[in-house]
Amino acid sequence: MPLSPSKTLYDTLQRSKVGLWVEEFADGRVVLAAKAPTTVIKAVYHGARCSLVMSIIEVEQIQLLCLGLRIQDEADNPYVVMRPFVEPRDRQLFKTLLASTSTALYFYNELSHPALNTSCSLQTSAAGEALQDLTSATPYFITSADTNPVEIKRRLDAALDQFQHRIYQEEDLPNHVLMFQVIPLTLSVAEPIPVIEVSPTTQSPELTLDDDDEGGQLEHSLYLPIEAIYPEHTFLSPKVGNHRRELTDILAIDSESAHICLLESKAMSVQSNLSKPDSRRASSVNRQIQKGFKQLCGAIDHIRDGDQVYDSRGHEISLPGSQTCLIHAIVLISEMYFSVDWLEVARRLADLSDQERYGAMFHVLELQELQFLASHSRIPGIFNNFLTQHWFTVRERGTAYIRAETPLPRL
Repeated sequence: MPLSPSKTLYDTLQRSKVGLWVEEFADGRVVLAAKAPTTVIKAVYHGARCSLVMSIIEVEQIQLLCLGLRIQDEADNPYVVMRPFVEPRDRQLFKTLLASTSTALYFYNELSHPALNTSCSLQTSAAGEALQDLTSATPYFITSADTNPVEIKRRLDAALDQFQHRIYQEEDLPNHVLMFQVIPLTLSVAEPIPVIEVSPTTQSPELTLDDDDEGGQLEHSLYLPIEAIYPEHTFLSPKVGNHRRELTDILAIDSESAHICLLESKAMSVQSNLSKPDSRRASSVNRQIQKGFKQLCGAIDHIRDGDQVYDSRGHEISLPGSQTCLIHAIVLISEMYFSVDWLEVARRLADLSDQERYGAMFHVLELQELQFLASHSRIPGIFNNFLTQHWFTVRERGTAYIRAETPLPRL
C-alpha cells in the first residue's frame, strides 16, 4: 500500500520541488519519503542503485545536518534528492532508522502523487558509522527563537551547496565538511502504483511506471497543472487550419493579462537510457529540445498569421490579440539532465526570443519546475509573472540549468 502522508508531510510535498523526509507510523515504524521526477523514480523501478548520503556542514560556525538520497540514474552525474534537517525530531527519527538498518522508502512524483513503494535495507557497517557520527554531533536546529527566515535560508543554501559539491567531487573532506557518510541501500521494489489524474474536463488513462507510452504520460501530467491555472481555457492537442494538423501539445490562453502559453512535451525513454553513457543521453535530450523549438516556432507562425485554431471536438478557439500578445513558448522535458550543454540551450533561447517575428519568450522547463511554478500561481497573471522572472533569470545567468531552491523553513 502507498504511504498516506501526514498533513504536515502532504503540505510540505505540495510546496517543495524535491526532497527527502523521515516519517513515523503510528506503530512506531520509521520510514523515508522522497519526492523526485518521474524519470528518476522510473530509474529506481528499473534497477538504478541508491544510497543515503549524510553530512555535517559548518556554515559561519553553525553545524548543519544534511541528508540526501543518491540515485544512480546517470553514470557520471547521479540524481540526488537532498535537504537540510533542521528539526530536532528529524535527527531522532533518523537515528532510529539507522539503528534498525531496514525501512521502507516511498516515492512521490512531481504532482506529489504516490508512485513507487520499496522496502530497503541499509548496509550495516556504514549505517553503524553514520549513527555513531550523528550521536556525537551537535548540529544546529531551528527553534521558535529564530526570527530571520531569510538569513536562515541563506545558510541552508550555503550548506546544500557544499553538500552537493562534496557528493560530486571525490576528494578529501574540506575543513567545513565535518563528516560525510555514504550508506548503500538494497531495495526490494514493489509493483508500480497506478495513477489516474483527474481534472474538471479530462481524465488521464491509468498511468504506471512500466507504461511504454512515456510521451503520453508526460503530456497528461503537464495538462493538469496548466488547466488548474487556465480553467476552461486550456486545450490538449489543438488543431490548426483546414487540414487540422496539431498546433502544439497544450495551448493555454489568458485574455486579461494578454498572453498565450504554448507547450511541447518531450519525454526521454528511461529504460533505454539507463545503459547509455551520459554523452549519448545529453545528445538525445538536445535533439528533443531543438525539435521542440522548431515545433513552437511553427505554432507561433500560425498564431501570428491569424490561422484558425480548433479544440479536440472541432470547435473554434478564440485567440484575442493573437498578433500582438505575449507568447510563452515552452519546451517541457522530463528532467534537466546535468550533462546537457545548458549554456548553448540558453543562447538558443535568447536568439529565438530576440526575433521580433515571434514576439515570444522561449523556455525549457522540467516537469517538477513547471509544477512548482504552477502550484504557487493559481491564476494566469501570477503564472505569467513567474515565467517572465524565470526567463530573465536564464538570460542573466546565461544558462538554462536552474537549480531547485530550498523552501523557506516554517518557524
